[in-house]
Amino acid sequence: MGQRVAGGRGRRKPPPVSRARRRAQQQAVRRRVGAAVATVRRVELEAALEAEVTALLGRRWYARRGTAPLRPAGVVCSRCGQDWAPRLVRAGHYPRTLRTALAAVEIRVPRVGCRCRGTVPVEFATLGRYERVWGDLQERARPLAGLCLSLRDARAVLAWDNGQPVACSTLHGWGHQAAPLAAAVQQGPLARVPPVVLLDGLWVKLMVETGARYRDRQGRDRPRVRREKGPLLVAYGVDPATGERWILDWERGQQEDEASWRGLLERLAARGLRADAGLELFIPDGSAGLEAAFGLVRFGPGVLRQRCLFHTIRTQSRNPGATADRLLAAVA
Repeated sequence: MGQRVAGGRGRRKPPPVSRARRRAQQQAVRRRVGAAVATVRRVELEAALEAEVTALLGRRWYARRGTAPLRPAGVVCSRCGQDWAPRLVRAGHYPRTLRTALAAVEIRVPRVGCRCRGTVPVEFATLGRYERVWGDLQERARPLAGLCLSLRDARAVLAWDNGQPVACSTLHGWGHQAAPLAAAVQQGPLARVPPVVLLDGLWVKLMVETGARYRDRQGRDRPRVRREKGPLLVAYGVDPATGERWILDWERGQQEDEASWRGLLERLAARGLRADAGLELFIPDGSAGLEAAFGLVRFGPGVLRQRCLFHTIRTQSRNPGATADRLLAAVA
C-alpha cells in the first residue's frame, strides 16, 4: 500500500525526485539563465559603446558628415593629425572577449576612422582600451581580499558565474592597486577618536623576494620568493556604547618588539589619539614589547590600560599550571 497524506482523503504522495536528477535540472536552468544574462550584457555593452561613438562624431548611423557639428572631436587621427569632427567616420568593429561578474561575453567594439583612411584611437568610458575584465568583477574581488581568501580560492569564487577564471597574477595586481588607498588612510588626523583602543598583533604569512631569479616552465623570468611569517600590529577603535569597532591604524613589524609597537603608538599620538580628545582606555594583548613601548609614548593623564581577557584566558589554557592568583593579577 502507498503512503497517504494526512487529511488528504486517499491522495498519494508524489514520487521523490532523485538528487542527481534535481541537480542536473538545476544546472540546465542555470546554464540557460547564464546564456540569457550574457545576451543582455552583450547588447547593453555594445549599445553603450555605439552611443559613445555617436556623441563623439556628432551624428547617428547613416547620417552624412555634413550634418556633424563644426567642432573638435577631442581625438586625433594617427595619420593626418586632424581632430575635426566632420572628418571622422565609423570604421567597422573588432571582437573582444570581456569577463564580467555574471558572464563572459563576446562584444563588437566600434572603430573610428578618418577621411584620410587613418585610424583614430578612442578611449571609451564604458570599456578601457585594453580591458579584458570589466569593473564589476574587480569590485567583487575586493571583498574577497578583505576576507583574506587566498588567490586560488578567490579565483574559484569569481569564476563560479562566468566560468572564466582570472589569473592569479591579475588578482595580485588588483590587490596592489589598493596600496595608495591604504597609505592615505594612515595619513592626517583621525576622523574619530574612540574612547577605547584595542591593540593586537596578528601573525600573517607573506611571500618575500629573496633577490634571486629563475625561469618558470613557460620560460618567463621570475623573482624567487620565500614564505615568511611576521606580525601585523593593528589598532582598533571601540565604542562601548554601540559595540562598533573599526581599524584606526596598523604597522608591519619584524617582531612584536618595542620598536615596532612604538612606531604605531607614536603615529597614533601624532594623529590626535589623546586623553583630551576622548581616549580613556587601552586594551593591549599583553606582549612585552607593547608594554615597553607604552613607557615611551604619552597619550595624556588618566588613560588606563586593561589587558585583553581573551589573551589572558588563552595564556591560562596554554599554561594550566598557572595559579588563580597569577590569572587575577594579569587581568588587573
